Amino acid sequence: MIRILAEAPHRICDIGGWTDTWFAGSGRVVNIAVNPSAKIEIAAVESKQETITFHSAISNSSYTLTPDRLGTGDHRLLEMIVKEIGRPKEHSIEIFIDSAIAPGSATGTSAAISVALIGGMARLQHLHLDRQEISALAHTIETERLHLQSGVQDQYASCFGSVSSLTIDPYPKVTRTEIPLSPLVLTNVQRRLLLLSFGRAHSSSEIHTEVIRRMEGKGPQAEELAGLRRAAEHAFVSLSKGDINSFGDAMIENTMWQKQLHSSLISPEAEEVIRVSKRFQCAGYKVNGAGGNGGSMTLLCPEDDEKKNALVSAILSIDRRFSFIPITINTSGLTVSSTVLQ
Repeated sequence: MIRILAEAPHRICDIGGWTDTWFAGSGRVVNIAVNPSAKIEIAAVESKQETITFHSAISNSSYTLTPDRLGTGDHRLLEMIVKEIGRPKEHSIEIFIDSAIAPGSATGTSAAISVALIGGMARLQHLHLDRQEISALAHTIETERLHLQSGVQDQYASCFGSVSSLTIDPYPKVTRTEIPLSPLVLTNVQRRLLLLSFGRAHSSSEIHTEVIRRMEGKGPQAEELAGLRRAAEHAFVSLSKGDINSFGDAMIENTMWQKQLHSSLISPEAEEVIRVSKRFQCAGYKVNGAGGNGGSMTLLCPEDDEKKNALVSAILSIDRRFSFIPITINTSGLTVSSTVLQ
């Protein structure tokens, strides 16, 4: 039996998000990859019954397909990855899916799971795909095979980890530059970043459809998209200089332009968190992902621990569903290991 474990981090604080899309044409994004990671475990056993079984710890469910049925089950994206990468003949395969951050949190969970599965299946098939190839393939399967709307940034955060500056020109071509942080800056950023979960899945497809239709009509040079690109450049310069508070300003700048795309992208609960954050001198705030109802938000809290604790208490008192997810900046990106068991 062959057993493979693959892990890929989530993405938060995507400054310049929405510019990594087909309707933006070109874009600039700065994002941060964090733990906890999404995990994929693959067990392949020689068998004349060629089946693929998916076990999800997230939904506490399992189902089995034959190869000819891939793409018809509950996890079409993952099934299409198995179909695209291929599988060893005369083997039964079990795929175990887990993530401490649930899908719908607006932290790129589906991309993290997809990247981990591609990495794991490539190892099983003895394919040598580099991180750039895995990132591009994850995006291609989602957009071209399944015809879903998806930007390109999440897959790169999950593959490469760390803090990324992405230049998209033209879409979907991506040039990635890692933003190096000194140990002191890394420690301070990590200590001050907070991931707030709103306690319900991100659900805003109608709003996003409206935004896409509107931006498609306005074109790639739309003022809102240009503003988001500038926010990403602001974030890049700030982190490159180690200026954490200026990075917080870029987060706030992005949130303003995000709201210009559509007022509903910054939900009432996010607006309330912003009001409280301002009261406690929070240095930055960014609704994760595309925005809308539910999901999560990244905060850059005050340096003072007493103010930080007061901020956390005040935000948690807004809604009983709110919670803070412990995170650390991931510096390894996708990792894959394998063992052969007798």
